[in-house]
Amino acid sequence: MGRGNRASTIDGDASNLVRLPVNTANPATVTQALKNSHAKDQPYLDCGTNALVVVNPGRALALMHDESAKRYAREYKDVDGTEASPLPPHVFSLASKAYLHLRRLGQDQAIIMSGVAGSGKTESHRALVRQLCLLAAHSKKDAKMHAQVQQAQHVLEAFGNVRSANNPNASCYGLFEELQFNERGRVVGAKFLTFGFEKTRMLAAGPQERSFHAFYYLLAGATSEERQRWQL
Repeated sequence: MGRGNRASTIDGDASNLVRLPVNTANPATVTQALKNSHAKDQPYLDCGTNALVVVNPGRALALMHDESAKRYAREYKDVDGTEASPLPPHVFSLASKAYLHLRRLGQDQAIIMSGVAGSGKTESHRALVRQLCLLAAHSKKDAKMHAQVQQAQHVLEAFGNVRSANNPNASCYGLFEELQFNERGRVVGAKFLTFGFEKTRMLAAGPQERSFHAFYYLLAGATSEERQRWQL
């Protein structure tokens, strides 16, 4: 998913890690670039032409709002995939590039998310799917399918996510998600396959941790009679 010749700086900081000077590129300079970007509320840095490095901001940022998503969607419609982008690196841009290659080159796309616990994979995945649905929206008829795809993520999170010491919505499973598009670029279906489920989370939780969200949803929605019957 080529990103073209994106401007190499964001407010003076490198926005693409591979453009750091070769003679100074080392773990310390990469770490400093990530810290500088994070300090400016810019959690994304390109790493070459088809990879994005994300530093979890740990809080909501304006660049994740709907207006930001629409701005990156407009950019997709105005470029051909080879020219420079005026916008900084973003998971929305990654989604746009994947959709561009899918539509204009007819090639299936794969995006792999990897990171340690608490690195922001769940939120990045949610933003990625939301942006793909925005790009694939051609009429109001698409809204129902897009809502179902995005709401399915909440169901998966209810049964597979927990509160950990460092993350209020930590995923405890691996997920393969396939969005299915027709020849017009509309979402017509989705497939979800889970694996690597951490069953031990059902039996015990460490300090400042909780079990799976679904159990607490059950408690919150139970009537007093149900709680008494279940001895809760």
